[in-house]
Amino acid sequence: MKKIVKTGKDVFVTWYGGEPLLAKETVFDLSQKIIAITEEHKVRYSAGMVTNGYFLSEDPDTVQNLKKNRIKFIHVTLDGSREVHDSRRMLKGSNGPTFDRILEGIKLLKASDIETYIRVNVDRSNIDNMSRLLEVLKDNNLSDIFIYLGHVIPYTAGCKSYESSCILTEEFSIINQTFYKNLNLMGFEAGRESFYPRFARACDANRTNAFVLDRWGHIQVLDRNRQ
Repeated sequence: MKKIVKTGKDVFVTWYGGEPLLAKETVFDLSQKIIAITEEHKVRYSAGMVTNGYFLSEDPDTVQNLKKNRIKFIHVTLDGSREVHDSRRMLKGSNGPTFDRILEGIKLLKASDIETYIRVNVDRSNIDNMSRLLEVLKDNNLSDIFIYLGHVIPYTAGCKSYESSCILTEEFSIINQTFYKNLNLMGFEAGRESFYPRFARACDANRTNAFVLDRWGHIQVLDRNRQ
């Protein structure tokens, strides 16, 4: 980081995991150190986080500390309304529910004016539940939060058993357009902008001057010759 700031380039960090809020004190400690380095060299710093959202409401100081440490946007996953989400994203070990607690965390983010995005990973088992999820979000005064669909794809051989549940790319494109039309009809903020044309972003790991670090601090280098 100290080498990067000497080039005068702005610094942007995405905290993700695993689940970054399991190590929130490490995130906050590193954030303060990075902020100090960037301020010393007069370069801009900002950050975001990808989280399952479960720990956002555990401690009332968590969301305020996110804001204090310049984490400006949060991506949270909800995979459907309460019944569907809890059948897909349950607690490890106890299989306990997670939806209500995540929803409470999203409300805290909104109240603190942290830019929030809800990602819904879709496949054939939950695609028909999207309208119900939108109704729940609207009932909780969250129609001004940006919501988008994540296309579940069997990337590796380990996903073979799940492949039949995945939606084909062309089919997903049609579903995605219909979803945005429904957002617009229901008065969601995300449905007010034109879906096409739109600037597309690739994964940060594939971007020039981007580095991916594992939990030990080792830099992961993308070898394009071995993709």
